[in-house]
Amino acid sequence: MRRSRLSRLITWIAVTFYLVLISFPIFWLVSGSLKTTLELTGTEPHLIPKKVHFENYIYIWRNIPLARYFKNSLIIATSSTFLSVFISLIGAYGFSRFEFPGRRFFGNSLLFTQLFPSITFLIPYYTMFIVFYKITGIRLIGSYTGIIFTMMVFALPVDVWLMKGYIDGIPRELEEAALIDGCNYFQAFFRIVFPLIIPSVAAVFIISFMQAWNEVLMASVLTDSRTRTLAIGILEYKTKYFSNWSYIFAAGVTISIPVFILFTFLQRYIIRGLTKGALKG
Repeated sequence: MRRSRLSRLITWIAVTFYLVLISFPIFWLVSGSLKTTLELTGTEPHLIPKKVHFENYIYIWRNIPLARYFKNSLIIATSSTFLSVFISLIGAYGFSRFEFPGRRFFGNSLLFTQLFPSITFLIPYYTMFIVFYKITGIRLIGSYTGIIFTMMVFALPVDVWLMKGYIDGIPRELEEAALIDGCNYFQAFFRIVFPLIIPSVAAVFIISFMQAWNEVLMASVLTDSRTRTLAIGILEYKTKYFSNWSYIFAAGVTISIPVFILFTFLQRYIIRGLTKGALKG
C-alpha cells in the first residue's frame, strides 16, 4: 500500500513538473506581451506585469503591415496544407493498396528525404526557380505559387507515410464489397475509406498546417515584401540597434492564435487520429 501511494506521489510530482516546464514559456510569452520593453529587459524581471499594457497589441498593427503578413501566412499555410493532405491521401492509398514496380523504392525515397535538414534543399530550390523563370518567364520567387509549392513538397513525405499507416488499418474487405457493388477504386476510397480515416486526416492536417505556419527558413528566401509571412515579418520589430521585445512578444501571441483555434476545433479528431490503431479488437 505504501509503495502504491509513493509511486502515485512520484507520478503526480513528475507530471506537475512536466506541465510547469512546458507551460512556462507560454506563460512568459503572454506575460511579456503585456509589459514594456524596459520592464522585460530590466535587471529585476517580474513574472507578473506591474502594469498591464494592452496597447502593445494595438501598436503591433501600426508599426509594420502585420495584417498583410497575417493574410499571406493564412493563404500559404492553408493552401499548401490542403494540397499536401489531398495528394498524400491519393499517394498513401496507392502505396497501401496496390503493388507496382518500384513501390518499395519510391516509398523508401520519401523517408530518405527526411534524413536531410531543410537548409540543404534551400539553394537547389532557389536555383530551380531561377532556371524555371528563365525558361518560362513565370516568377516563382516572391510569389504565392512558389512558396505554396515548396511547403506542400516538404509536408508530403511525412503526410504520405502517416496516411498510409492509417489506411493500412482499414480492412480491405470493405473496399472489395464496394467494388462488387459497382464502385471503382476512386469511389470506394472516398465513400468507404475516407469517412473512416477523417480523425487521422485531421491529425495530419494540423501537423502540416503548423509546419507551414511556422516556417522561417524557406519563407525568408522564397518570399518578398508582398508575400512575406508572419514568421518573417515579426523580425521587423528588431532593428540594428534596438529590439522592441514587448511588440515581439505581443506579435508572438497573435501568431499563435490561429493554430490554437484550429487545434481547439480539431482536438477530438486529432486525439482519435493519433491513437487510431493503438488497439486491435
